[in-house]
Amino acid sequence: MNWNLGYLLAFGRQPFFTYFMAEVLYQIPKELLDLTLTGRWILTGVIIIVTSVVNMIFYKKKKYVPTEIAVIYFIIIGILFSFAV
Repeated sequence: MNWNLGYLLAFGRQPFFTYFMAEVLYQIPKELLDLTLTGRWILTGVIIIVTSVVNMIFYKKKKYVPTEIAVIYFIIIGILFSFAV
């Protein structure tokens, strides 16, 4: 079959960056706000939309975030967040 699977290719190109982005977008509001179950479902929907849009933009521009850079961002934000909480 001749299907265009650009959406799946966009997520597969930079999986760690996608995971990192989703975790940051979930953990920070979860810690700072008292979310109900409905709030968490809404937050999950927002995370899916944001990660999808960012990955598709990177995919269309043929750019990617190297894993090493994503790890450095993850460490820096983790350290800053641990001091803030």
